[in-house]
Amino acid sequence: LFNISEANSDGNYVLQALREAEEAVQHVINGADEAIELLPQTAYLRRLQHQVAQRYNLHSRSSGREPLRRVSIFRGDLVDEEL
Repeated sequence: LFNISEANSDGNYVLQALREAEEAVQHVINGADEAIELLPQTAYLRRLQHQVAQRYNLHSRSSGREPLRRVSIFRGDLVDEEL
């Protein structure tokens, strides 16, 4: 799904960001009552994290200002609520 070899010369950052998104997805699937906010990432890594959420039919949103911009992952029923 992800072309990790092109993502970053040091794939550890990519893998850590994807692992964090996968863990957040599991928390949401297991019934987290609110959005799970991830650590700040670059635009490329945030895009990959959004793709992880989409793969599980969850919603995601970026917020904050660079360099602290981050992704939040949540269920669809939280879309209309304040995150």
